[in-house]
Amino acid sequence: PAVPEIALAEAAPSAESADAWRAKHLIESSEALPDPVRAFSDAPFDTRILQQFQKLGWTEPSPVQAQAWPIAMGGRDIIAVAKTGSGKTLGFLLPIFHRVRDELPLDAMTG
Repeated sequence: PAVPEIALAEAAPSAESADAWRAKHLIESSEALPDPVRAFSDAPFDTRILQQFQKLGWTEPSPVQAQAWPIAMGGRDIIAVAKTGSGKTLGFLLPIFHRVRDELPLDAMTG
């Protein structure tokens, strides 16, 4: 299967359709994409992580995070092209940490 490549720019999310939101952020793919996660409250991550976002003053995922998270959480590969500081690293790492946490049970001796 082809690897979706997404390229994007910065802008604030809104209540517009997913396709309109992607067009505004210059997100393109040769394959159909899942809807972006445009609010931290909609992200599938542990509440402790979401609380840290709030403490940091982050109000919403960056465009690369918003689109990368549902792709990665669906087990698909991603190629994202975006400027430094756009959130790419967190866009890739949080789904990995989430999956590892869910798949590797910790007991009292390993946690």
